[in-house]
Amino acid sequence: MRGKLIKHAIKANASAVAGNYFVLGAIAVLMAILMLMDWSAMGERGPGLGMVVKAIAAGGLVLTALVALVLTCVSVFGEFNRSMYGAEGQLTLTLPVRSSSLLLAKWISGTFWILLSYFALCLCFFGSAVYLLEHAMKMFGTDTTYYNAYNLLRDTISTLFAAVGRTAPDINVLLNLLSAYAFAVGVMFAVFVIVVYFSITLSKCRPFQKFGKNGGMVYSVIFMLALLLITRMLKGLFNLYMVFSDTSYSFAQLTQEDLQGLSANGYGYMGIMGMYLGVLISIGVFLLTTYLIDRKVNVNT
Repeated sequence: MRGKLIKHAIKANASAVAGNYFVLGAIAVLMAILMLMDWSAMGERGPGLGMVVKAIAAGGLVLTALVALVLTCVSVFGEFNRSMYGAEGQLTLTLPVRSSSLLLAKWISGTFWILLSYFALCLCFFGSAVYLLEHAMKMFGTDTTYYNAYNLLRDTISTLFAAVGRTAPDINVLLNLLSAYAFAVGVMFAVFVIVVYFSITLSKCRPFQKFGKNGGMVYSVIFMLALLLITRMLKGLFNLYMVFSDTSYSFAQLTQEDLQGLSANGYGYMGIMGMYLGVLISIGVFLLTTYLIDRKVNVNT
C-alpha cells in the first residue's frame, strides 16, 4: 500500500510541476544552444562575441535552473496543501490508510522532486563552468591536450587549499567527500520538506490560524530559523566528524588541532553532527505532524 501511495504522490507532484518544467525546459534548451553554438564563422569578431554570448547563455541556463528549483518547491508545497487540507483533503483524509502513511508518501515524493531540481541546478552550474573554461582555453590558444578544464579545476582546488595552509586531498578522497556531502544535502532537503509540511499543518489548527493562508510560510520561516540556531549550538558541543582516506572512512570526535593534522596529511573530513541532528529532527517533526493531522487539523480552512 505504501508503494502505491508513494507512486501516486510522485505522479501528483509531477502534474504540479509539469507546466513549469515544460516552459523552463524550453528556455534551458535555448540557452544551451546559444552556449554550444560555433561563432567562429562570423568573422574576426565572431570568437569574442561568441564568448560573451556563451557566458550570458550559461548564466541564463543556471538562472533558469534556479527558478525551476524555486517553482518546484512552491508546486510541491501547494500540492500538499491542496491534497491534504483543501477540498481534496476531505476525501484524502477519509481513505482507509494511516495518516502517517499518507504523510510519508508525500514527504518522499516532495523530497524527490526538490532534490531532482537541485541536482539539475548543480549540473547546469558545474557543466557550464567547465565548458566555458574549456572554450576559453581553446580560444586563447592553450594546449588542451595536456592542460584541459579538468586539470585547471584540479590546480585551482590545490591553490585554494594551499591558501589556507592545507594540502589538497587525493581525487579519491575528494570523490568520497562529494558523495558524503551529496547525502548530507539530501538529509537537509528532507528536513526542509517535513518542516514546511509541519508548518502548513500547524497553520490549519485552530489556535494557529491567525495568519490565514500565509500561516504556513510564516511558521516555516520561524521554525527553520529556530532549527538552524539549535543545530549550530549543539554542533559546537559535539565535534563529531567523518574522516576519509583514499580507501576507507571512519568516525571520530576531533579537536581543531586534529583537523589541522588531517588536512596536512591529505585526509578529508566532514562534520556530521548537523546531519545526525537533521535525521533526529525530521523523525520528531514527522511524528508531531502525524499527531496534528489525526487530532487537531481543521480541513478546508
